[in-house]
Amino acid sequence: MAKIKAPNALYNGESAGIQFSKGVAETDNPWLIQWFKENGYSVSEEPKEDSAEEEYGEGNTEDLSGKNMAELKEIADEHGLEYDSKIKKDDLIKLLENEEVEA
Repeated sequence: MAKIKAPNALYNGESAGIQFSKGVAETDNPWLIQWFKENGYSVSEEPKEDSAEEEYGEGNTEDLSGKNMAELKEIADEHGLEYDSKIKKDDLIKLLENEEVEA
């Protein structure tokens, strides 16, 4: 997540689809982060986690169920898990949970 600070610290409104309040907004969209950097905004980014295991945890079915199939498959691929290309979302979530992959 990146914190975006507008040039005008009192700005309340929307810029590039992001809502600012008192000159501050947040986004995790890499394209928007770069755009804000190139357009005079101050951007401070939180360091990214080295491991998906730190981001996703056993019992975090809420986190996994909120992801789309492409995101779930990406997590499974990052952890070297094998699955059928026609796997259903619920089954993929179970696979990830059984492997204690953290999301």
